[in-house]
Amino acid sequence: MYSDSIHKRIEHLGQVIADLKSCENDISITNDPALIAEFKEEREQLAEELDMAGRNCIKILEAYMEDCKIEGIPVFLDYYRVLTALRNAEVIG
Repeated sequence: MYSDSIHKRIEHLGQVIADLKSCENDISITNDPALIAEFKEEREQLAEELDMAGRNCIKILEAYMEDCKIEGIPVFLDYYRVLTALRNAEVIG
């Protein structure tokens, strides 16, 4: 079962990851120490947002999986894949 709300949260998580990668790229190509300091501060904020968004997605997806199990509703396979990837990332990170 597809959920627009869950999908939007996963998209947000993906956008934070893209922003973090962009920030890392900016740091690697910049020579100005003041600009590097700004990018590093932004990177820290994005890392915190990523952690929060990832944990939020895990909670929502776990609740979704449990609801599907209880109601006998088929699980949307993409959500299962995202949950598995997030759980693996959490163990690694």
